Amino acid sequence: MSHVQLRPRAPLAPGARGLLARLDRLDRTPYALAVAALLVAVVAVRLWSVSRWTWVDDDWIYLERAGSTGLGPYLVQNYNGHLMPGEFLVVWLLTRLAPLAFLPAVALVALTAAGSAALWCRALAELVGPRLRVPALVALMTLSPLLLRPTMWFASALQVLPLQLCTALVVLFAARVARRGERADHLGLVLSFVLGLLFWQKALLLLVPVTAVLVFTSGDRFRVTVRRHLGVVAVLGGVTAAYLALYLWLTAVDPGQRDMRASLAADRSVGDAVTVFARAAGDLLLPGLLGGPWGTMPVEGDKGARPPLAVLLVCAVLVAGTVAVLAARRRRAWQPLAMVVVHAAVSWSLVLFSNRFDMLGPEAINDERYHADVLTVAVLALAMLSTPTVAEDPAGAWRRPWPAWSGSGRLRVVAVGVLVLSLVVGNVSALVRIGTHPGKAWLAHVRTTLPEGEVDLVDAYAPDDVLSAAFWARSARVSAMLAPLGDRLDFAGTGSPLHVVAPDGRVRTARVDPAVRAEPGPVAGCGYAVGPATPSRVPLTGELFDYDWAVQVDTVAGSSGRLVVELDGQDLELEVPRGLGAVQVAFTGPVTEAVLRVPPGEPTLCVAGLVVGPVRPAG
Repeated sequence: MSHVQLRPRAPLAPGARGLLARLDRLDRTPYALAVAALLVAVVAVRLWSVSRWTWVDDDWIYLERAGSTGLGPYLVQNYNGHLMPGEFLVVWLLTRLAPLAFLPAVALVALTAAGSAALWCRALAELVGPRLRVPALVALMTLSPLLLRPTMWFASALQVLPLQLCTALVVLFAARVARRGERADHLGLVLSFVLGLLFWQKALLLLVPVTAVLVFTSGDRFRVTVRRHLGVVAVLGGVTAAYLALYLWLTAVDPGQRDMRASLAADRSVGDAVTVFARAAGDLLLPGLLGGPWGTMPVEGDKGARPPLAVLLVCAVLVAGTVAVLAARRRRAWQPLAMVVVHAAVSWSLVLFSNRFDMLGPEAINDERYHADVLTVAVLALAMLSTPTVAEDPAGAWRRPWPAWSGSGRLRVVAVGVLVLSLVVGNVSALVRIGTHPGKAWLAHVRTTLPEGEVDLVDAYAPDDVLSAAFWARSARVSAMLAPLGDRLDFAGTGSPLHVVAPDGRVRTARVDPAVRAEPGPVAGCGYAVGPATPSRVPLTGELFDYDWAVQVDTVAGSSGRLVVELDGQDLELEVPRGLGAVQVAFTGPVTEAVLRVPPGEPTLCVAGLVVGPVRPAG
């Protein structure tokens, strides 16, 4: 019988032993594993969805202003009635660190979404304990299809995600204040509220869940709760008053300018309110509470999409039935329900009385970013209704006990499975409808084909599917969109050769497509001999209206010099090389006549040809 001698295993290095020790201490309870799985899912979904898009709409204005405005004025600018210094600081930093790169934005959105989910697990665990239903509720909140477009659009993500994250923070600290009331908890609550206000003035609505959690967790009447926590209530009231004064001052407009803030003076009827609230609740919130909508998400080209009536009725019955059952059994159920009603009423009224409603009517409420915060508060209410708080006696939380079958593990597994399936169907169907943004490929081509060093680019409007000139006007011009790339891009249109951004985003050498030409010149072998004392009036084959054009002049010169092309009184100066040259310059204006001349002291040169027309990509 042979014997195999085993070699003793080499001892682990101290660092490896420490890593294994930390891994052994990791929480492997079902709750911890469920939270970890949730965070992985949130990161994966956000990386997948956001990477399908690029900078869109207001993003381009944010990026341009980040480079053309001083930091202070940029942070406190009045942007369509919004005050968002935190959001603008993030954009300013991204513009400085990685101009026009969208990958850092994708990573930031994914990490912020995961941070929000983690904080919500912690907040609900503080409120109702670390139960397995907590990750399921947070999944409903953070993986809802209602968050797809609001997080894919970066400007919106910088409003929606910080507000969701700060809501988790204020709930966490409010629950601690109600139970312990330590100074650190009071400070955390106030700072979380201030952080939310830095990103969006809508964070003022955080006072609603804060009040509800304080009252519900303490178990006292509203007046008693206010007296007990008078110090932190007074500080929050002072912060609110100071912020409102600052907001009204910084967003004020001069007489005659359009005020973009919500105004209760706006002419709205009861019918308008009923329509907006019914659409908000029926089309988006109720399906959202069940993991939807499923295939009816409003998207570009179908912004008026609505679920079928049958789906609306089923969602209404399921949600109303669940709420009715919980409200009938849960003591003080009216408090979380009132929290949702008040928050939703104020949030949706901001849209109803906004300038956006003036332009779009009831369809203004179809934008999902106006529902993300309401969904968050509704899921918080669901947690408060379905689970006793850690401060309550579990038996005393219910008016009557639940039947034994309601606590079945098999039933809970089925419920979680249905929720996961609903979220998967809702997200996949919504992503198919949303698609990949055309601007993604356009910007990628710009960045990869842009020549190194200084580049002379002809300014023009971007394709409409990248940024619509009809709506965004000057902001849709390439010079504004590529402004974060700095001074190495020259849009004066005087360099040679000129470059142009093709419709697909590729940067190519420009050619002038002849719309009109100069008639042949009188000097054989030269065309038009132009010197300081001999300007030449050039007859053209036609006329052009006032628009964006370019002129190309073919020259023959014994030495380098300058040539001035005068088109209808507009002087265009070109640098002429020695020998044969084809120099270009872009301009805006009409073309009915042309005069050629050289400045005093410059050598005489020959102009063999001249064409004027639109700029096209060469090749």
